[in-house]
Amino acid sequence: MFSVNDILSRGGLVAKIKNVSYETVFLHVGLQDLHWLKTTPEDLHNKYKQLIYKLLETTNTRICVSQIIPIKGYPYLNERIQQVNEMMFSLISSIRLTYEYKKRIFTSCNDNLANLMTRTVGSHGIELTLSPEGKRKMWLLVKDSLQRTLGLNRDRIRKLNISRNTNKNRDYD
Repeated sequence: MFSVNDILSRGGLVAKIKNVSYETVFLHVGLQDLHWLKTTPEDLHNKYKQLIYKLLETTNTRICVSQIIPIKGYPYLNERIQQVNEMMFSLISSIRLTYEYKKRIFTSCNDNLANLMTRTVGSHGIELTLSPEGKRKMWLLVKDSLQRTLGLNRDRIRKLNISRNTNKNRDYD
């Protein structure tokens, strides 16, 4: 896990994406930045905006931005999370209005995972993780977001799954 400042200052992520030519990048907007590093919502938004435009302008990759999961029992933090999520949604919506980036950037809202976070004490103090049910729901959200980002419609996904299942059965005949 890196902060957005680490990603921007090192430049390694953007360089790696350029060199490997990833088809899709999934960014999860930073709870670490907001909570542990005490970054303001405005600063966090501006840093992610820089990163997103750097990726859009220097690569051909598609980008899916996963918004911050609210955390039950942290009203001040949730207020800041909501600010960041709204700013990111607005940013991505405005980017999608441009012809050249319209089909290259998407967002995923995680508000419905808020009650599925658990608090534990670990090596870094209080650690926040998703419950097993939260992890399952998060996977479904990630899967749906990536399918939309890749432009896969439900019929095409169904056909791909049928094709894979048919080929698996043939291998065992």
